[in-house]
Amino acid sequence: MGSVRHAAGEHLPNCGRSDHLGVGVRHPTQPSPGEQLVTQRKLDEILQALPRADNALIGLEEASDSQLATIHAQHLDLRADAVAPAPDS
Repeated sequence: MGSVRHAAGEHLPNCGRSDHLGVGVRHPTQPSPGEQLVTQRKLDEILQALPRADNALIGLEEASDSQLATIHAQHLDLRADAVAPAPDS
């Protein structure tokens, strides 16, 4: 089986590679699907609780590519407005 050469020059066996059956090996620090759902639910709850939050973002993970692009553009506009220097009065 192959190995990967670490930046320091040492060989790391099968680091970041698939096993011999071609099945991906999950890194131990990756959250499980259940943990991801719990985290998503907690974030959704925070969005619901914040009065100025955009509740349309709840369920964003189910949005189409087109919807994601539209929402991203809207948020880029909001960010630009937020960081723009105040006009001289």
